[in-house]
Amino acid sequence: MKKKYWLAAAAAAVLFTLAGAMTALAANQRIKTIQISIDDAGELAAGKPISSVSASTTSSEYYIDNAQFINGGDTWVGGTVPQLEVDLVAEDGYEFPSSFSKKDYTITSNGYDAQYKSGKRDSSDRTYFAVIITLRKVSGNLSDTQDLYWDDYTANWTHVPGADRYEVRLYRGSSLITTARTDSDYYDFGSRMTTKGYYRFRVRAMADNDALSTWSSYSDDIYIDADEARDNRDYESEFDDYYDDHYNHTYSGGPGTIGHYNANYPGITPANGNRWVSTSQGWRYRFGNGTYAYNGWQQINGHYYFFNSSGYMMTGWLRLDAGWYYLDVTSGAMQTGWELVNGKWYYMDNSGLMQIGWRYLNNKWYYLNLDGAMVTGWNYINDKWYYMDESGAMQSNGWFQINGKMYCLDSNGAMYANAFTPDGHYVDSSGAMVW
Repeated sequence: MKKKYWLAAAAAAVLFTLAGAMTALAANQRIKTIQISIDDAGELAAGKPISSVSASTTSSEYYIDNAQFINGGDTWVGGTVPQLEVDLVAEDGYEFPSSFSKKDYTITSNGYDAQYKSGKRDSSDRTYFAVIITLRKVSGNLSDTQDLYWDDYTANWTHVPGADRYEVRLYRGSSLITTARTDSDYYDFGSRMTTKGYYRFRVRAMADNDALSTWSSYSDDIYIDADEARDNRDYESEFDDYYDDHYNHTYSGGPGTIGHYNANYPGITPANGNRWVSTSQGWRYRFGNGTYAYNGWQQINGHYYFFNSSGYMMTGWLRLDAGWYYLDVTSGAMQTGWELVNGKWYYMDNSGLMQIGWRYLNNKWYYLNLDGAMVTGWNYINDKWYYMDESGAMQSNGWFQINGKMYCLDSNGAMYANAFTPDGHYVDSSGAMVW
């Protein structure tokens, strides 16, 4: 009897211990949402000190342990995108999941336009979670470009913090040859070095918030001899022939024939005497003094039009030194934003310049290939796989069923491969979940 009693007591003790352990485990509730308010981040203006950050949360499941800028430096540079890290610690009885979807974040601020960028849990501690938040760009001028140098016919310079693009001017001696725009820290001028002589360039940085740097000093000179100049002329001719074959440059149609443009033209002379003129070769714009718009941009009734050297309005794709522009094939007006051309989507910025590469638009990431067309589906970019849905928006931060298989994408959209995912599953070299 004693032996049976002892065994029963031991079994009861084990069950009690297991029940206690299970109760303790069950007590840790998983946090489902993140709410952060950026209350004070100082003055985001060029030359102002990078201040401390005051942040708060209304959650009772975690608290803010620390909030600080991670840009580096002591003062702000105009055009910089401020980034700050907010460290969260779970209260007793709560824990963070490995990741959240973007819809689970609520980020607010006191006039700083705070936006969620990424979030990550400590790999060994479920009670710690870090959130990266961006604020509106720093106002004021950008710092000047530095370290200008030539690499063959390509102008190079160092990146300016906060710059979204650059304006580059090429000179032969003291004569300005061309002005180009680029979102890279280099520009190939080979096609414009078609006359022998000494060439140099200068650069200024530009930001989407209209911040500018001053023009840099001139680069060192590079000498182009007669043979090199002839080769560059031959290359330019081949390049132009290729794009003439692949893109539509048409002079048909007339400005103002689409309903949302000004109904007073063509054909009706405004009070100032300016008017559109239709000819057998295309549309022209005649000023009241009898001269015509030609060889460049002309703003007419709030829209931009481009006239060639003969004074005829151009439509379709237009290649200039700065890049590619799209002019409506019916009205001739320069387009901005998304544009569907021959079944492909392209994006033109506010200046009308066609964009390439990664672009963050309306809180979503898109990728535009080298010819400007938006991509969809799987895409291999900079040694990583990304998936864009039918709208072109990059998918990220979770599991996605694609063509009957499950794939896991990190917070930056990159596909996991030959690895364990944050929630413990394994994916093979193709990224498909194995178990």
